[in-house]
Amino acid sequence: MEIRSRTPDASDESEISRILLSTPNNGESFEKDVHLNGFIEKPWGFEYRIYCDSIFDAWKLHISPDESTSMHCHIQKDTVLICLKGSGLTQFLDGSKYPLQPGESIYINKGVFHQTTAGKSGVELLEIENPRNKFDLLRLQDKYGRQNTAYEKKSQDHDLLAPLEKIGPGIFIRPHDIHKNVSFKILKLNNDEVRSNKNSLFIALDIRHHLSGKIHILNTNDTLAGNYHGQNVLLIVKN
Repeated sequence: MEIRSRTPDASDESEISRILLSTPNNGESFEKDVHLNGFIEKPWGFEYRIYCDSIFDAWKLHISPDESTSMHCHIQKDTVLICLKGSGLTQFLDGSKYPLQPGESIYINKGVFHQTTAGKSGVELLEIENPRNKFDLLRLQDKYGRQNTAYEKKSQDHDLLAPLEKIGPGIFIRPHDIHKNVSFKILKLNNDEVRSNKNSLFIALDIRHHLSGKIHILNTNDTLAGNYHGQNVLLIVKN
């Protein structure tokens, strides 16, 4: 699958240096920051975690029609945005824009300021991050007045949000999104799983990919998918 990529330029570096003079960039405490496992309301919509381990973090985002995230960046982690439903665009400091349609992805390297705006019907995204740290966030501009502020400090309960299930030391997953339109599972990739889950996305979770500093996301239909057989992956299946 084709993934567009964006790396930081001089304007990104300049704004990071300026913001860090007044805004701390703290780390996430896996034991204490348990509100991150709940339903996080945003002025533009909402988001919630669907998978995490000590390295990788995955979130489901809903951006309401014509709303937008802040212009923000992460200085420690890479991010991949995957469009599941609806449409939108991601804009960068230099004014360039990448449109988002279902099935399209954008790889955003650490240090790149970006802002995502939903189209007329809203947009549903998956956000994959490496390494895990939800508080690695610098907000430059925000139409809701959140510039230079940290990530949200509280969450809410939601009747439709399935609880995170512990499947290993420090490893948690939700079986599906709140509307049961998308399912998530951890498995060891092999030919049978590829045949059973045609045209599904997966994220490789092997430690070698974290050590390389990158997020590996592929489609089960990709010819390169065979290179990941025998590895643990997070499989994303549309129901």
